[in-house]
Amino acid sequence: TGKDPARMLEVSQMMQALSCYVAAVRATGLVIMGDFNAVPRSWTHLFMLHGWQDCPESSKQMRDAFDGVEWGSRHPDAAACTSKTGARAVWIDYIFYSGRTLRLTEDPEIEACPSGPLPDHQHPSDHLPIKASVQFHPQASYLSPQSCGHGL
Repeated sequence: TGKDPARMLEVSQMMQALSCYVAAVRATGLVIMGDFNAVPRSWTHLFMLHGWQDCPESSKQMRDAFDGVEWGSRHPDAAACTSKTGARAVWIDYIFYSGRTLRLTEDPEIEACPSGPLPDHQHPSDHLPIKASVQFHPQASYLSPQSCGHGL
C-alpha cells in the first residue's frame, strides 16, 4: 500500500543524502530510478514527488516519467505493470526527474503486462524494464543555490 513506515524512513534518508549531494556538486539535474516497492499514489510515491525539503529557489519540482500511464492493479488484465506474480500485477518501479531543469524528450517506454507471472522465458527478472529519455531545459540552472535566504 505504500504506508510502510520503514520504507518512508528509507526514502526520507535517501532524499536527505541526495539533497546534500546535489548541493555539494552543484548539480543541474537529478534523476532517481529504481524499484521502490510502492504502488502509484501511495504515500511513498507521493513523498518522492512532493516531500523534498527544498528552499523555493531550489525546488526540484520532481516528476514521475510515467505519470500518464494507466497503471496495473490487482486484476490480472491490468494495462501496465512493472512486476507480476500469480496473485498481483503492480507498478512499483519508477523514474523520477527534476522537472525544473529536465524534461521528457519522448513518451516513456514500457512493455505490456505479461499474461503470466514473472520471471518467465522472455524476462529473466521479476520486473519489466522501463525507459525514459530526458533532456536539460535550455536555461537549466543549479538545483541548489548557495543560500536559501534563511541567513544560514
